[in-house]
Amino acid sequence: MTDSTEHTGIMIPAKVLGAVSFCVADRDVRYFLNGVCLKRNGKRTHVVATNGHMMLKVNVDAELPESAGDEKILRFTGDQVKALRKVSNANVPVIVRFHDLPEQTADLEVGSQCWIRSVEVIDGRFPDYERVIPSAPIDPPEDTPPAFQASYIHAFTRMAKALHVGDSSNSAETMRFRLSNAGSTVIEFPSTKDVDAVGVIMPVRV
Repeated sequence: MTDSTEHTGIMIPAKVLGAVSFCVADRDVRYFLNGVCLKRNGKRTHVVATNGHMMLKVNVDAELPESAGDEKILRFTGDQVKALRKVSNANVPVIVRFHDLPEQTADLEVGSQCWIRSVEVIDGRFPDYERVIPSAPIDPPEDTPPAFQASYIHAFTRMAKALHVGDSSNSAETMRFRLSNAGSTVIEFPSTKDVDAVGVIMPVRV
């Protein structure tokens, strides 16, 4: 990473941004849920998105610049999300470069090219996502497999494909579903040298 990047931006694999985009809320009144959160985690960074029903957190080996503080929330337009998912297939690094003037925005760069320009930086705090990740999930009974909305299975299968982990054509083999007493479900992805990801399906409130 260059000195310029260290002071103004962070390098994140495109596949990570593409994967978390499937959990971003769409026009939620809780404005911060409409974005992707970059959260400082020591010398690493959590890349997180949630729509209140499902969540994906990926721990990446990159550090937010000091000028960015401990957290940035990026709100992508529909066209920008499509571009994220398209470039994630190329599995290339992306530099997210932050700007404070004339307003808080970010540019995404691939190589020497500015690929997505003027991404909105949301002024707000992202919810405490760690509290919804069960600390001791258990495997479901073999005779009672967990049941989910088909849309959730489809979304997490697409996340696995974006992250390039496992056999993304078969969700049962790609992901491991584990349960918690609180009613949420943890989705564990196969580990790779550059992917440390966990997903959560929140319990349905009636």
